[in-house]
Amino acid sequence: MRVYEASEVGRRAPERLGVWLFWLLAPLAMAGAWLLRRRRQPLAILLRAAGHGHAHRAADLRLTRFRFAAEPSIVVLAAVAVDASWRRRRSAA
Repeated sequence: MRVYEASEVGRRAPERLGVWLFWLLAPLAMAGAWLLRRRRQPLAILLRAAGHGHAHRAADLRLTRFRFAAEPSIVVLAAVAVDASWRRRRSAA
């Protein structure tokens, strides 16, 4: 067992919830990034933080705690997609 895994024994439920939320937000974050790119809005700062988190996560896919640096960017990008969808639905009504 790796040293940094020793403190994570017994915390499976929160870890699984985090994984499920990541898989829920990841497609929305990609859509948000695409929308910002299409609108020609600055995107580099959000992608840089997300890239940093995923570079560490690539070292060991079982541990979700290395994703912490990317999570704010993922949430912001997902919020962009949800907001665009919401505005589109409200304008169609």
